[in-house]
Amino acid sequence: MAYEAELTRLFGYARFRPGQQPIVEALMSGRPALGILPTGGGKSLCYQLPALLLPGMTVVVSPLIALMKDQVDGLRARGIEGVVEIHSSLDPGEARRRLREAAAGRVKLLFLAPERLALPGVVELIRRTRVSLFVVDEAHCISHWGHDFRPEYLHLAGRARHFGAPVMLALTATATPRVREEIVARLGMESPCVVVNSFDRPNLWMGAAVCEPGQGADRAARLFGREGSGIVYVGRQADTVTVAGVLSARGIPSVPYHGGMDRETRTRNQDAWIQGAVRVVVGTVAFGMGIDKPDVRTVVHLTLPPSLEAWYQESGRAGRDGLPSDCWLLCSGRDHSRQAWFLQRRYPSHYQLIRTWELLTAGKPPTPDELPAETWTAAVAWLRAHDALPPRPLPDPLDLAPLRERRAGDEHRLAAIADWSSTGDCRRATLLRYFGEPVPPGMDCRACDNCCRRAGHPHPQARALGVYAGRAEPDRETIERAILDAVSDTGRFRLGRARLRTLLAGHPSAARQNLQRLSHFASLRGLPPSRFHAAAEALLEDGLLDAVPGAEPALAPARPRNVLTPAEALPILRIVGDEPWRHTRSALARRLGEDRQAWSDRIETLARTGYLDSNADARVVLTLKGRQAVEAAARRGAV
Repeated sequence: MAYEAELTRLFGYARFRPGQQPIVEALMSGRPALGILPTGGGKSLCYQLPALLLPGMTVVVSPLIALMKDQVDGLRARGIEGVVEIHSSLDPGEARRRLREAAAGRVKLLFLAPERLALPGVVELIRRTRVSLFVVDEAHCISHWGHDFRPEYLHLAGRARHFGAPVMLALTATATPRVREEIVARLGMESPCVVVNSFDRPNLWMGAAVCEPGQGADRAARLFGREGSGIVYVGRQADTVTVAGVLSARGIPSVPYHGGMDRETRTRNQDAWIQGAVRVVVGTVAFGMGIDKPDVRTVVHLTLPPSLEAWYQESGRAGRDGLPSDCWLLCSGRDHSRQAWFLQRRYPSHYQLIRTWELLTAGKPPTPDELPAETWTAAVAWLRAHDALPPRPLPDPLDLAPLRERRAGDEHRLAAIADWSSTGDCRRATLLRYFGEPVPPGMDCRACDNCCRRAGHPHPQARALGVYAGRAEPDRETIERAILDAVSDTGRFRLGRARLRTLLAGHPSAARQNLQRLSHFASLRGLPPSRFHAAAEALLEDGLLDAVPGAEPALAPARPRNVLTPAEALPILRIVGDEPWRHTRSALARRLGEDRQAWSDRIETLARTGYLDSNADARVVLTLKGRQAVEAAARRGAV
């Protein structure tokens, strides 16, 4: 069959986009397929065209209502009938009516959330009609190493077999080689056609810069130099309102968008942005799924995303029309710790699972001090997935290996985005390597801040942010070594952070402060203030520098720290690992023994050396370094 002719007849397109045709041909010949097509690459057409050409019905499993609604609305706008979606927002009676329509053979494309397939009777009703194609959208959700794992996706291969669907298609925009292998294995695909489009979006300019807390909105306002609309992603719902207000006050009409808004307000704000009545939408990650606005020229993240996959997918909403567009990541030095804190709360410990089961058995809700809401939700979900909700007994022993594997995957992804945000190498090359795409040595894309800086041709907004100094900047290790050396050699001057930066940057005002004769004068000439302050903050947090109180707190070499033996450290690390976020430092010291001062000193040493961290309520948790120490001790038989 001439599929391009059908493409033109049904959708009005003259030709396929890269990767679409081999997938369509595979499905039409009865071969399963896996498509990794980056955001904006036309994934939906890969099943829409076969669905209209094959006899029978196509079932599309999609995780988000917005995605389903967008697909259904788009197909109906083209005059295509027999397309319905079934999701939790529908009235139960309407959902049953649509299922009966499907069972009667009057539906060509049926969109379902994976949870709906677990409801009694749904599979039986769908089996009454012929299912020709079973599509798993956002297929990375099936992988423990995917960035958005969903347990209900693990059952999809079995559902497809129940339907008797002869052909299966899995689609996603972001999947590393490891995730691709797991998708194929878990869906039971035999000899699939695998299409992996390039993750490179040449029209997208990429940049990252350190942004001190509270400065994000002001700095974001400098980045909308291109004509067209924009998106700003923030971490908290309250920030959407604050940042939208700042941008509007700067002459950039903006509206907020987050999941806590009522549906009418969200729809009104989204429509205003799509129609061009406002220029920028400031949203949480709840915004953007299913949105296909071609003229987005700027996407700014004001917080560190949890993974490179998330950053790539959200930034990929820029430049879908192929025109030059900008993608910025502005994050503070504390963003990584905050993301690690959120990650910790999503994975209940052995103790927290048992405690959740005990509270459910007793019919008591947890106190926030005992179990954070996120941990409680995750623990209940784990018990439900393992058929262990009371009055059912707990499994003995508890098999937490899959939970630990998912957590390790999340930690790996968080480390990757943190490294990408601070690298001095080509950002495009780093991103492509992460997704398994071959990259030539020494790649110079000329479309990221690092490559442009080395070439001496900065992006205009990069200069406005102060991340370009006209020459190659030193890497982070070099900056930190220069600061440590300068602090050590100028101790008698008791330099505060501002004067130390003046010295290292070779600022003209240094002459007025009699600093120009010091040996370290101008050793970091041209270094942006943001990078100096980020490095100094990191050295303070790592315990390599001390802040000496005074009118202008001075920086001094860190005082010698006690080195703890394993026997002194492991009791602390073990309790914190089993009961994260439960104890303050003082409460932990009381629990550990009678010599509270000695235990307090040891806890302080572990915190200063990076084994422990604490939240805003001063409750302690293991860092990645701390967890690795406990795991190493366990392998040695010391725990």
